Amino acid sequence: MPIQRTPTRFTAPSSALWLLALAATPAAAVSLAAQLAPVTLGAALDLEVGVQLEAGETLDPQCVRAEVMLGDRTLPRDAVRTRLTGLRPGADGPRQAVLRVQTTARVEEPVVELVVHAGCPPRLSRRYVLFADPPRIDAAPAVAAAAASAP
Repeated sequence: MPIQRTPTRFTAPSSALWLLALAATPAAAVSLAAQLAPVTLGAALDLEVGVQLEAGETLDPQCVRAEVMLGDRTLPRDAVRTRLTGLRPGADGPRQAVLRVQTTARVEEPVVELVVHAGCPPRLSRRYVLFADPPRIDAAPAVAAAAASAP
């Protein structure tokens, strides 16, 4: 027995109501902007991500989290700390804050991936891929030792 389908018709009034419902939903305008400092091999991760909220928007610090991957290893949640600072409620216009991401584990891989989730439930996620620099070698002691041993 063949299946018969009833054609669906969108009328102008129902389409207008649908568009009106979409336009009435609140716009969420959280934005993240990385202010990334260099990552150094052998050191713990310490990065800052700028957060901007539109007027009237709020962001609970409990609604911000970060995931850190060192190479192909994801750090456990207790090894990654996030702290949202500088967010002042009640200001007119866009509000600025800083999300600081720190790890207790040292960076031992040249590729670091940071994923930041903002909102409850997460409304915005940003992925940053960073390349770790080798540790700085202070050449001054080596030069001083070489100069002292020269006749």
